[in-house]
Amino acid sequence: MILRRLLLAALVTSALAFGNVSSVNAQLEQPDDLVTIFYTGDVQGAIASCGCPKLDLGGMTRRAAFLDTLRVSGWDFLTVDAGGIVPFAPMDARKWLKAEHLAKAMARVDLDAVALGYWDLAHGQEYAEKLTGWLDQPILATNYTLPSDKIQLEKTRQFEVKGKTVGMVAFLDPILLTEEHEWIGIEPWNKQEDLIKALSEEVDVLVALANVADSSRMVHLAEIYPELDLIIGSHRGDLPSNVFTAGNTRMVGGGHEGKYLGRADFSFDEEGAVADMRNRYLEVLKRWGRRPWIDEVVTDFNRSVRDLLTSPEGD
Repeated sequence: MILRRLLLAALVTSALAFGNVSSVNAQLEQPDDLVTIFYTGDVQGAIASCGCPKLDLGGMTRRAAFLDTLRVSGWDFLTVDAGGIVPFAPMDARKWLKAEHLAKAMARVDLDAVALGYWDLAHGQEYAEKLTGWLDQPILATNYTLPSDKIQLEKTRQFEVKGKTVGMVAFLDPILLTEEHEWIGIEPWNKQEDLIKALSEEVDVLVALANVADSSRMVHLAEIYPELDLIIGSHRGDLPSNVFTAGNTRMVGGGHEGKYLGRADFSFDEEGAVADMRNRYLEVLKRWGRRPWIDEVVTDFNRSVRDLLTSPEGD
C-alpha cells in the first residue's frame, strides 16, 4: 500500500508539474479551499493522441489515466465536456467511427456532465440516439428538447464537491442552428431566467457549458445570466483558451481536439462566495500513462478502421 501511494504520488506530481502549460507549480495534495473542475470540449473524434512529431499530445487513455490517478489519490473534483464530439468536417465512414469510439471512451471516464454541440445534433434524430447511447448518461441541455424517448435530457445538475454545491447548466446557441436542426425544440437563451435564478440561490458555484458561435456570444450569455460564475465554451476549437470576463462571469474555451485538459480552480471568501477562479491548460502527455479500459476502445477503433480500409466498400 505504501509503495502504491508513493507510485501514485510520483505519477501525479509528474503529470501536474510537466503537463501544465502555464508552468504553475502543483502538488499531490489537493488544496482544501479550492473546488476544481477539469474540462474538455471540441474533442472532435480525437480518441487517440495527435501523433505530432515535436510533441505528441492528446488521447483518451492518457486523460483517463490522469483523472484516475487523482481519484485514487483522494482528489475530489468534477469532470465535464462542453460538446463537439463529432469531427467538424464532411463525414465519411472513418469519421463516424471516430465519433462512435470517442463517445464510448468518454462513457468510461466517469464524466459528471456532458453537453452536445450543434454539429453533434446536425445528423438527425437516429444518429443522436446512437451518440447519446454510446455516451451512456443523461445529456445536459437547458434550452432545448429532443423528440425522442431514447435520449434522456436534464436541464440542470447539482454536485457536492468539498463541502460546496456546484450547479451545472448547458446552453446551445440558437443562431448556430440550420435546417438540419429542425427536429430540435430550441428556446431563446433568456427563457430560462426563472430556472437560472432559482438554481443560483441553491448553489455556491454556477457553471454553464455553452456551444456558441463565437466569444461575443459567450459575453452575451453572461450578460443575460450574470449569476453564472464560469462559462466553458465550445465551437470548432475556435474559442480563446485564455480567461476573459464579463462582469463577474469568467469565460474560457475548451477546444484543442483533446490535446489539452482544462482545469478551473475556484476559491472562496470568508462568506462562502466565489472570490476568484484560476484557469490552467494541461498538456495531455504520454507520461500520464494509460488505462486498459480505454485501450480496449482504442483497439476496437483501430480494428474497425483496418476492416473498413480492407473491405471492398471502404473509403
